[in-house]
Amino acid sequence: MKYEKQIKFTIKQILDSKDAMRVRYVVWDMSKEIKKKHIGKPSWEKPVIVSKITESREKIKRYTPKRFNELLRGRDYETAATHLIWMIALYKSLISYAKINESKLMKLGVTIDELDKINLAKEMRNRYVHDGGVVETKFIKVFNNVMKREPQISEGIILPEVKDIEEWNDIIIKITREIQKDLEFTL
Repeated sequence: MKYEKQIKFTIKQILDSKDAMRVRYVVWDMSKEIKKKHIGKPSWEKPVIVSKITESREKIKRYTPKRFNELLRGRDYETAATHLIWMIALYKSLISYAKINESKLMKLGVTIDELDKINLAKEMRNRYVHDGGVVETKFIKVFNNVMKREPQISEGIILPEVKDIEEWNDIIIKITREIQKDLEFTL
């Protein structure tokens, strides 16, 4: 089959995607522990956290726990948005390489509800890639209709929620497994 290597690689990336997301959130979640350990103490304002990035020009960077917490917690929507962008890119690649459309997906057992959620995830991804997360009224209505609730919005920017990212990730993994079975690929 044409693109067999690319399809296998993309399938593996998708199947590993949920673990990759969890690893990102382990780091993000560290801020809670840092805050608990340092808030209200003199160390809250002292540069005690050291960041070592071997490949960086600035090999070592020191942060106060306060600043480290601000950076992690203030950017949580970026963590979710980054994962969403990556996940949708992989999904679109797989669909393209395998030459699969929505009617074929439905024959593989994907429901209309699941397709609606994936299409919503793609639209949310487009909000980030093309519009910096800025949301329109039409998108809010679609989100409300598909997810049965209002999206979280702050200062005109839609904030992806971890529970939504996980749900969309699970749907993409399910679809990937169905495509893998259909193509009779083993990794």
